[in-house]
Amino acid sequence: YYVEFAYNQLPIEFDFNTLICEYKQAFLLGDKMTLKTFVNNNEYLVEFYNDINELSTLIHFLNTW
Repeated sequence: YYVEFAYNQLPIEFDFNTLICEYKQAFLLGDKMTLKTFVNNNEYLVEFYNDINELSTLIHFLNTW
């Protein structure tokens, strides 16, 4: 579900051809999750943080066309 959550942060018109995921630690049922989205040229980075503001997951969408 991480990729789906991150994908929902992207604008509809954004096309990507590369997806990079880095999982540092899993969320458990009931855990609070905060997503932060960053954009730079032809890429989006979505970071997932837990309730004590530790980085848990990174999902990077790239358009290298």
